[in-house]
Amino acid sequence: MVDVLPPAIEVLPAEVRDLLGPLQARARAGCLASAQALERVVHLSHLMTLPAPAPLRDAAPGLLEHAVRVAAADDDAGREAAAAALDAGLDAALAAARDALARDLAGLQEHMADVAAHSAAFTPVVAALLAHQGAAGSLAASVARERARVDEALAQAGAHLAGGEPLAAAIEALERARWGARFFPRPRAVVAAPGDAWRPLGDAGAVLEVINTAYYRARGHGIYEDFETQVGADPTLSRADAEDFVRRVEAARAAGRALPDVLAVVETGVGSGQFAQAFLDALERRAPDLHARVRYHLCDVSPAMLEQTLARPGLARHRARLVPVESDGVPDALPGGLRAVCCRFYELFTDLPRTDLVYRDPGGALWRAWARGVVAGDDPIPRQAGDAVPAVEVAAWLGAGDVERLATLAPEGLARLDWEARLEPLDEGDLPAPADDLFFGETDLLLPIPRGGVDALEDALDLLEPDLGWVRLSDYAFVAAAPFHRGLPHLAQVVRRYGGNATLDLHLPLLAGVAAGRGCQVQLTPLSGFVSRVAGGRLVPIPPYYPRYGAANLLRQASGDDAVLPPEALAAFEPLRERALLLDAEVAAAPARAPARARAWTALLAEALEAGWLDPGLPLHDALPDAPLLASLACALDVVVNGVFARAGAGPLRAGRTWWAPAEVDAVLGALVAIGYAPEAASRALEGHADRVRLWTMTVTAGAVTGGS
Repeated sequence: MVDVLPPAIEVLPAEVRDLLGPLQARARAGCLASAQALERVVHLSHLMTLPAPAPLRDAAPGLLEHAVRVAAADDDAGREAAAAALDAGLDAALAAARDALARDLAGLQEHMADVAAHSAAFTPVVAALLAHQGAAGSLAASVARERARVDEALAQAGAHLAGGEPLAAAIEALERARWGARFFPRPRAVVAAPGDAWRPLGDAGAVLEVINTAYYRARGHGIYEDFETQVGADPTLSRADAEDFVRRVEAARAAGRALPDVLAVVETGVGSGQFAQAFLDALERRAPDLHARVRYHLCDVSPAMLEQTLARPGLARHRARLVPVESDGVPDALPGGLRAVCCRFYELFTDLPRTDLVYRDPGGALWRAWARGVVAGDDPIPRQAGDAVPAVEVAAWLGAGDVERLATLAPEGLARLDWEARLEPLDEGDLPAPADDLFFGETDLLLPIPRGGVDALEDALDLLEPDLGWVRLSDYAFVAAAPFHRGLPHLAQVVRRYGGNATLDLHLPLLAGVAAGRGCQVQLTPLSGFVSRVAGGRLVPIPPYYPRYGAANLLRQASGDDAVLPPEALAAFEPLRERALLLDAEVAAAPARAPARARAWTALLAEALEAGWLDPGLPLHDALPDAPLLASLACALDVVVNGVFARAGAGPLRAGRTWWAPAEVDAVLGALVAIGYAPEAASRALEGHADRVRLWTMTVTAGAVTGGS
């Protein structure tokens, strides 16, 4: 019998979770129908934490209602009837889900067969590097490995479905195959801009700058149909920034620094206006006198973004504080000759123009990506209004950098604006820093070099109040070379596309070096570290994909340096986990078989220990030895599974939540310790989970008086 509601119950609506309490109570009291119904809920809720097939998702609400009726029935006959309906419904839903998975499997098999027959249409970066390295290069070897992994996952999914094995095994194998197959797109027709339009990717007016400028001008706040920022979903960072602002200004005042009458704040890249609204709300509550002196400059290249942000209802009460500035980057000067106390950038530097892609080959020679614009597909491209435009005409607009015309395209048309790349030699003297510094002393490495980001940082520093102001940027960044910087999965996403937007990760050490060279104080920290210091307690960000994946599968999606467990550990973990789930389903409904469960638990732990993937600080033989294997093995041994966090009350799936608060973090750590983790191992586990988000914050202070967090 299930003694504790399983971790995956957290995916269910709160009202359903509340109704399951009586079901659990009846099961504990020895009601066999309730125990069996609860086991079905366990199984279903586990499947729903995976990318469950549509038939299962559609049937889930009705199945859960049957489970609740088991607890609500007043007599044995009613409970048995509801339990029978639950069993029948679950069997039908699982059968339909298997059919859907079989169709998905056939589609992926067809896709990979087509790729093998005609070769893949790799992303521009991958295609250029493959052409440069040749068949003997490291990237070609990575392509072969990734293709083999997809084929292996497809074979596993087929075997799981044919053999009637647990549905979770088929779902996870198919999801691994789907993840890998996305790096092998089918060949496509492209229409290139006329003439020789090749130029270095980092030059002013190069193709990615044209694509992004057209995208933001055309879409306005419609960009949030394509992606979501952490600020847009949660005000935690904005409030921390406001608190830090107050501390810095008050520290300067306490040190005898004469403050300007107007405290100018500059936010470049205003997005939806959520950051500005939450910042000003928090500042007004915390220090109304400072709020009254603030002029908040909203700077953006897109008039549509500015217009829609100013119309945001939540900003209406701060309207007297707002100053809209249409600017391509940091403005050269502020209205009225003001100097900025603070310049703020959130998820902007990764979209700034003039970012080069530079490859340092195994011999240390440097190569820079050159690019030209192309249009994907040769059929006409739809516009927001009026007739579609021939692809060749749009390609000419792209080649000419005609942003105004490109901005008339419909969203699906903007997404078809693309580029091709090739590598050309580059002299080290053309880099903004020595090659050894930029590439962390390594070779056979391709990295983005943000020339435009360097200029934007310099411009922001020039705009600051001397001896008082600071610049803060938070973005997806790297601070060192890491394993995930190599191989097909990384190189295929060096330039990531969200709808019609193109973005590249930020080389934060380069910007930090530029600021330090100007005599500024520089502080680099994960975003969670900045927020935690301000809050005076540890906060941890919740990854946006958290609800979608099961334990092992979530780790498998993570980049190599992010995974809490190494790949060989996952290979050992998966069969053990699947056996544990199957065993739990078999024995849980028969309490008399509890000794078999305990023996199986011990045997599985022994196998895991022999495989070498157990944390030595994890005395699992002493951790809940008689608990259900679903709760014990899956939760105790996988430090990012939903269950540990959900049972600790952190609630990762609650609507509108993107952070765990300090009290919740303490509860998570306590739960990890309770199931067997040594305290230091629990802390490491949580840090590894938090780092997966890869959001970093850099604060550059111009003066000696900081007082900030």
